[in-house]
Amino acid sequence: MSSKTFRGLGGSGPGSKLAEAFRQVASAAGSSGASGLFGQVRRLTINNTLILQSTSEFDIDFEVPFDDDPEINEATITLYNLAPTTLNQLVKDAIVTLEAGYEKDSVGQILSGKIVEVHSSWEDLDHITELTVQDYQGAEDTKLQDISYPAGTAASQILTDLSARLAIPIAIFQLARDHVFESAVKINGSLMDGIRKYASVCGVHAWINKSNLYICALDVPMEEGYFDLNANTGLLSVEEWQETETLEQTEAEKKAGQEARKETINGCTLKMLLQHRVYTGCTIQVTSKNVNGRFRVREGQHTGSDDEFVTEVKAVRMGG
Repeated sequence: MSSKTFRGLGGSGPGSKLAEAFRQVASAAGSSGASGLFGQVRRLTINNTLILQSTSEFDIDFEVPFDDDPEINEATITLYNLAPTTLNQLVKDAIVTLEAGYEKDSVGQILSGKIVEVHSSWEDLDHITELTVQDYQGAEDTKLQDISYPAGTAASQILTDLSARLAIPIAIFQLARDHVFESAVKINGSLMDGIRKYASVCGVHAWINKSNLYICALDVPMEEGYFDLNANTGLLSVEEWQETETLEQTEAEKKAGQEARKETINGCTLKMLLQHRVYTGCTIQVTSKNVNGRFRVREGQHTGSDDEFVTEVKAVRMGG
């Protein structure tokens, strides 16, 4: 039975998975009309020193989810037939950066985090190493003891305090509204739950992406966060949807007996050739036969495997 070529740093030999992946992307690009996207690149950096990349014949598969809530996402990175000296550097808490893209377009970061688990096993003649990587490099302890805030404290103050406790960079902190609590506020549970709740009170979303914290409305422009998506730039499929979302109530609304506000949201599900420029909060201008318009990304996943080199997202229509 055939096996993937053994390779470590400086290893050589035909990359069986890589060759097949190239064929998959070329086929997808041809069927969608995409041009200039041949020659996929996957690059994994560990602790800023160890670099494994597909152009050096390393086999690297991945699933990297992203979304618009503050819960820490976990990605899976799968590596094949590594040398022992390389395996020894893949340890818990090692810092990880994963980049992906195309030689004729660009390569960019899709994950920045740390290893939380390493699992190795044999499958036929292949030695497989699976890394579980958190999209987060902040405080180890995200569980809260009871924290109290006196009467007269604003939701924005609470949100600022909780955010600082994560000890990660804050990319955007922009609130839609504020609320001052008439009574003392006590918080327990997790930092993530607290951030989600008080961001909602302030009329915005909170999420972590590439070890950065975003607190803002989904329609706040992101720096360089715009991408034209059509058949020529990698669009593979698009499907529209509609759903209703219940908004978090303020203390005053609850006391007044008001019903929770609801919002009807229109959006679409998109599948495209892998695109590192696409992430939570970015704007996608969609041009297709049946669906056109601007959409803001809420959640999705980057996938690199034998069968696919794609980005799939759920996005909200902008401007009604």
